[in-house]
Amino acid sequence: MIGFLKKEMLSIRGFENGETMFEIKIDGIKEAQDNLRKMEKKIKELEGKKTITLDELFNRDFMKHYTDYDNFDDFVLESKLIPEGTKSLTQDIFEAIPDNDFDKYIAKTTKFKSWEHMKQVAVDEYYKNQLDL
Repeated sequence: MIGFLKKEMLSIRGFENGETMFEIKIDGIKEAQDNLRKMEKKIKELEGKKTITLDELFNRDFMKHYTDYDNFDDFVLESKLIPEGTKSLTQDIFEAIPDNDFDKYIAKTTKFKSWEHMKQVAVDEYYKNQLDL
């Protein structure tokens, strides 16, 4: 897709009968306008959303692509940065993990150099997925 236009919607010609000619024909302007309206609606929906959960950001597809884990909870629980015997991840337990130690764990076990880097990529992918980009 080129911007909001699909390749099939563009027709470009160069030379014809030895003469230089440049013509661009765009079919499907209505479809492109509809795509823009849909995107605008999705953006407005996202603007109203105040929080994004860790499960939404670090969904199964994201975790499987960038880590060896299926979900964020297992990733953190396996880090050995939490109290021994912890069976489930809570916000308090997660927030108690020292940033420097978590950065090292992430750099060692993922394709990211830090927690900040991992979050940024997750946010970027979240919005791209929400907007169908």
